[in-house]
Amino acid sequence: LGGSRPIIGKTETAVLTMKCSNIITVNLMEAVSEAQVFAEQTGIGCGPMEELITEGFGPVAGGYSGRMTSGNYAPALDKRPGFGVSLSIKDANYALAIAEEKGVKLPATEIANKNMKAARDEHGEVLDCASMYGTLRKEAGLNFFNDKSRQSDE
Repeated sequence: LGGSRPIIGKTETAVLTMKCSNIITVNLMEAVSEAQVFAEQTGIGCGPMEELITEGFGPVAGGYSGRMTSGNYAPALDKRPGFGVSLSIKDANYALAIAEEKGVKLPATEIANKNMKAARDEHGEVLDCASMYGTLRKEAGLNFFNDKSRQSDE
């Protein structure tokens, strides 16, 4: 975080800055998930949407899109996810607790966290933090698993 020059000094500030980074990350994944599911259901397709996301919002957003469309959000049960859903939920919970303590509302983070928890509750721990994509697919009437992810929890 911060490139070649540190942007943070004190340990407490560093922790809070990382929580801000977690908020941005989880919300970016939620937004990309929503756009990809919208693209699937409207006939735009994942490929054109991923191109738009990458060109319009850069390689980070494009990378998150790739985690979803490549099926890496739900890897095979014998593989490790890129960044586990439970770790992302823990980070989101921590940010939400600090926000509540400070009287700050984080509605988008709450939604993303709810969608990650739903994915984990239904499909277990072997999920990437981008697994909210599967939850949104299911809510839209699609299968939680796409054609490139694992196909079951067995």
